[in-house]
Amino acid sequence: MRSRSKGEIRREELLRAALELFSTRGYDRATTREIAQRGGVSEAALFKYFPTKRELFMEVLRSFGPAELFDLLWDDLADRPADEALTTALTRHLDVWWEHRSWLRVLWQEAGRDDEAARELREQFRRFRRGVRRLLRELAERGEVREEAARAAAQVILMAIRGFLHRAARRAEKRGWPQARDGFVHGLVDVLLRGIAP
Repeated sequence: MRSRSKGEIRREELLRAALELFSTRGYDRATTREIAQRGGVSEAALFKYFPTKRELFMEVLRSFGPAELFDLLWDDLADRPADEALTTALTRHLDVWWEHRSWLRVLWQEAGRDDEAARELREQFRRFRRGVRRLLRELAERGEVREEAARAAAQVILMAIRGFLHRAARRAEKRGWPQARDGFVHGLVDVLLRGIAP
């Protein structure tokens, strides 16, 4: 394995500094001067790596975007009972959102004005939808859920998650994230399985 050059290490440090500042201050309020200082270089040096703030943001998006964050494991769910499989999948997904909520909030804001950020978020939802559909198909093949209801159940899951995430920050601060997440997940799985179980 080849060792990384100083330039590669510095570039990664700058990307992590930018990620932290974009996440905590937002794209507009995070300055390139602050990012450079946090990364241990001058602003001029930062611009040698990333000619514009927008290009820096786009590289942060490619390096730390939803496609990288939401690489969830699905294969270990196929053999679990339906309630456990769905509970685990939803909990994993929501925990990633919660852990990276500041950065994802910036992405939501930027998606309104940046096509690449919007594409990244849409792709994340598509990947999750594919994973949920695949899991529901496998459960249907085992006879644990009704096959004809699996597609509708996937849509219900996605809509419910979007609604929950929009409210989660306020509610979780009052109740605590694990309680808010678990209450939502168990309620959703219960409703789903009552509707799609054979």
